[in-house]
Amino acid sequence: MLWLAVWSAACAALGYLALITWRLTLLRRSPVSVALILALAAMAIWSASLLSPYFPLSTIGKTIRDLGWLGYLYATSRNFGQEAQTRRKIGTTVLLLAALALGRAILTLAILPAQIDMAHDLLLVSLVLGWMLPIGGVFFVH
Repeated sequence: MLWLAVWSAACAALGYLALITWRLTLLRRSPVSVALILALAAMAIWSASLLSPYFPLSTIGKTIRDLGWLGYLYATSRNFGQEAQTRRKIGTTVLLLAALALGRAILTLAILPAQIDMAHDLLLVSLVLGWMLPIGGVFFVH
């Protein structure tokens, strides 16, 4: 069953690299096009990090993935021509979501060297932050 996970992650990484190559042929030098290519690159990094047996690498890959898509959503939202107050709210929301992603990564990486009685609490807080990130992302998109 492990071979299926390895091949799935490898195929995903190659698929994202193919999407990047395709998007590069359509590059229009707009911030949204560049942000999409960076978000796809973040997905390729995350998929490739799943191939590593080194646990922190996949956590870092997941954080890069989340930050890449937050950057893409932010660049996309800048094209809608909002007022300055709305732009500040969007910027604040993106910064909060980025802080959640970084906080989750820090807590997840702190589990390994933590004492056994504290590791359980770190895991729970990390999971809660992990759940808050997609919930906040859905809030941001809508």
